[in-house]
Amino acid sequence: MLFNVSHGGSNEWWSLERFVYERRWPMRVVTWNLWWRFGPWEARQKAILAELRDLRPDVVGLQEVWADGGENQAEWLAAELGMHWAWAPSPPRSAGAGGSATTRSTSGTPC
Repeated sequence: MLFNVSHGGSNEWWSLERFVYERRWPMRVVTWNLWWRFGPWEARQKAILAELRDLRPDVVGLQEVWADGGENQAEWLAAELGMHWAWAPSPPRSAGAGGSATTRSTSGTPC
């Protein structure tokens, strides 16, 4: 995993090892299976956002993220949290579910 780090007026891509070593502070990592759109997913999505806001993670790995008709759950969560995001679909039989990773901007002070 690479992190885009802003410092001294420039941006650089750092490896996870360099990021942890040079930043010298713990990194909060969360992984979560969001259970796609099963059950009461709209209420669950709001609860997921609230929990992630409380946890203030630096990196989030999500499983069973939905994307449908131009909407993407990972994109929405990242925008709400002020994070960067990437998403990849699962094989076709998964009906739009996929995995995602979001990362917080590394400029500024630790979370």
